[in-house]
Amino acid sequence: MMDNPYLLLKRLQVTGHGRIVYDQPFHTGINIIRGENSSGKSTISDMIFYVLGGENIEWTDEAQSCEYIFAEFDVPELTISLKRAISSETPPPVEICEGPLDETTKFVMRWSSYGRTRTTNKESFSQFMFDRIGFPQTKSNDSHANVTMYQILRLLYGDQNTDSTSIFRRERQAFADRLDIRRCVGEMLLGIDDLQGHELRLEQIEKTKQLASKKSRYESLLEAVETTDPNFTLSNYKELLKEAQGKQYDIEESIEEASKQVQQRAERKKEENSKIRQLEKEISKKNKEIEDARRSIESLSINIADSEIFLTSLESNLRDLKAASKTQELIGSVTLAFCPICLADLSPTKEGCCPLCKTNNERDANTGGRIRYEQELKHQISESKLICERRKQKVIEEQANFKKLRTARNRLLDQLKTIISPTVHFDARISQLLKDHGYLTRQIEDLTKLESLQEEVIKLEDEVTQLARDLKKIEKKLKKLKDDQEFRRNHCQKRIGDLTIEILHEDIVDNNNDTLNDATGLVFSFEKDFLSVRQGRLSASTQAFLKNSFYLGLLKFAIEDDQCRLPKFFILDNIEDKGMVPERFRKFHHLLIDYSKKIKIPHQVILTTSYIDEELNNSEYCVGPSYDLPPYTLDLKGEWTQSKS
Repeated sequence: MMDNPYLLLKRLQVTGHGRIVYDQPFHTGINIIRGENSSGKSTISDMIFYVLGGENIEWTDEAQSCEYIFAEFDVPELTISLKRAISSETPPPVEICEGPLDETTKFVMRWSSYGRTRTTNKESFSQFMFDRIGFPQTKSNDSHANVTMYQILRLLYGDQNTDSTSIFRRERQAFADRLDIRRCVGEMLLGIDDLQGHELRLEQIEKTKQLASKKSRYESLLEAVETTDPNFTLSNYKELLKEAQGKQYDIEESIEEASKQVQQRAERKKEENSKIRQLEKEISKKNKEIEDARRSIESLSINIADSEIFLTSLESNLRDLKAASKTQELIGSVTLAFCPICLADLSPTKEGCCPLCKTNNERDANTGGRIRYEQELKHQISESKLICERRKQKVIEEQANFKKLRTARNRLLDQLKTIISPTVHFDARISQLLKDHGYLTRQIEDLTKLESLQEEVIKLEDEVTQLARDLKKIEKKLKKLKDDQEFRRNHCQKRIGDLTIEILHEDIVDNNNDTLNDATGLVFSFEKDFLSVRQGRLSASTQAFLKNSFYLGLLKFAIEDDQCRLPKFFILDNIEDKGMVPERFRKFHHLLIDYSKKIKIPHQVILTTSYIDEELNNSEYCVGPSYDLPPYTLDLKGEWTQSKS
């Protein structure tokens, strides 16, 4: 944020009907646009509001007939020119070019268009202006909606259509006038906003997610490994791993020594080596065939068991079907002469019909489906038995083959034993050493994994602890920021209230309808969009004076308070509202001017009046001529140009 945000209108130009219809310079300090009622002063105020990103303007017919508004503004360290097409439809973008208006209008290609919202490769108009003026990019904490130049201008523009008890310019679309945005605008401009707190809350959310994730991983990992090793948290896997690796090294040396001895004997019996290798290959092959046969037998046995269960189920269904058929035959043969409910005679019915409900109940219709279902069950039972028998036969064949393969392998083993019997004790020792080596290899792998898991658990534990500490620090910072923010809010409320009430007491009119002396302070809320005095009662005209005093109070506060971000720019088109007599608003004009003379910091108040004090008329504070006769502010027919010539 810049130390001194400000916004100064240096020139306003309006084009239409093929000519420039308004072109006036503005200056730092107080700028007075004067003229008769309905001479277009409010139109000029609306155009300044509009070219800065304002929306929802009810244009007059004269303004609607114009084409473009050009404006030159000074912002900190830069002069920019703005251009916007006049439209009552969807708000058009604003075109921007750096430099004074006289220079920028000569170079069409240097202008860039900025819309209401940003795109993937360009910032929005509000983002551009915020950066140049010195506003932080701000979002509402409630809806996360961006604060825009339009929302800022609603606070800086006092128009005639807004009630004097409201702080913000009236929004034609009530649903768009959101209290969270109003609060955010006020707090951002007064330096009450919680920008640092917003960043901390985002960090808090992220760290909370990380804590939950890492804590969950830590707990699940600890639960899993403690099932494998109940002493997981206490075990020193580095020492256990070092011990296992030492044992493995000793075994490797023993294997190497034994292998040398076997090799020495093998060299003496080279002629037998070829036979030994051949037998080993055949034994290995037989072992594979034996294993395949064993798996085949297991698979067939499982299938046979499944088939027998299925067959039992089918046979049970068939027995149930036959029992149901017999039950139907027994019950169907009973003839009822009397009704079992009222004992009335049952008249004879046609054959095949129920004696009670007279429904057709022919036997053949009932038995046809049952017979088909019975035949299907019998067929399935027959097929299942056949399949089961085939599988049993296949098991018998596989078992015979299994025995045959084992016999063949044992025969090969006997042959091998005969050849290598002198070296059996060496091979047995090597075999045992290899088994021990394999066991230690698996143990080392398990210990390595456990060591890695232990390191991860310790790391996770440290991270969980650190995240918990970080969250406590964030909570502490947020609490302090909240306290600081509340202190700042109270300070702003009180100071702005005091400044406003001081200005209000400068009012020269003693209105019997006011109880201003009973007022104990200013009551205002950006969120609720409300402005009044505490306890006192104000007439409509004094309420209007209060609202203008509030604008001047805001300006004074912005000048004296370093944390305030108000751009020290106001448009006041409402000073003469609610029946105020000329003496009262002329007094306010002088209050503004007297204060402005004392300020050395860039500031600007643009106000309109129909009753300017003669002392101020045609003074340095006035902008343009006094619009008392046509063509007034917008020279649609070129009359001002003709009169000048």
